[in-house]
Parts: sequence; structure tokens; C-alpha cells
Amino acid sequence: ARAMAEGEMKRLEAEAAHAESKARRSVRDELQAEIGEMRALIDFYVTCEDEARCELESEIRRSREMAVQLKMMAAVVAEADDETYTALRSHHARLSESECRRDGEAVAAQEVSVVSE
Repeated sequence: ARAMAEGEMKRLEAEAAHAESKARRSVRDELQAEIGEMRALIDFYVTCEDEARCELESEIRRSREMAVQLKMMAAVVAEADDETYTALRSHHARLSESECRRDGEAVAAQEVSVVSE
């Protein structure tokens, strides 16, 4: 009976060891699966971050290019405004001269008219 009990005890110990080993493998497999999922998630976030950084850098480049174009357009407009202002002043000066001459001629004509009366 003792040998039978010891045999049974050894069988139970072996089963327990096997069950423990199986449980450890199961826990290890679950942990490795979770680690794999975490790595995949980290890779996903890193990829998203890289894509966002690339997009942002691209937007910054486009904004800088647009700023340069706007500065060039502003310079062209400012130059055109200067030319327009100069042309308007010149035209105004000619009109003023013309008006002064007309006024002078009108005054002279009135004087001639008064003198002839």
C-alpha cells in the first residue's frame, strides 16, 4: 500500500509539475502576446508621429514659399503704387498748371473786356 501511495504521490507530483509548467507557458504566451501588441501599438504611434511630422514640415515649407511669393507680390504692388502715385502727382500738377493758365486767361480776358468797355 505504501508503494502504491508513493507511486500515486509521484504521479500527482508529475501532474502538478506538468500543470505548473503548462500554466507558466500559458502565462508566458499571454505576456508575449501582450508585449507584441504593445510593440505594434508603439510602432503605430511612432509611424503616426513620423507622418504628422512630415506633414507639418511640408506645411511649413509651403507656408514659407507662400510668404516669399506674397512678399514679392507686395513689392511689385508697392512699386506699382509708387509709379501710380508719381503719375497721379504729375498729372495733378499738369492739371493745376492748366487750370492756372485758364484762370489767368479768364482774368486777362475780363480785364480786356473791362478796359474795352
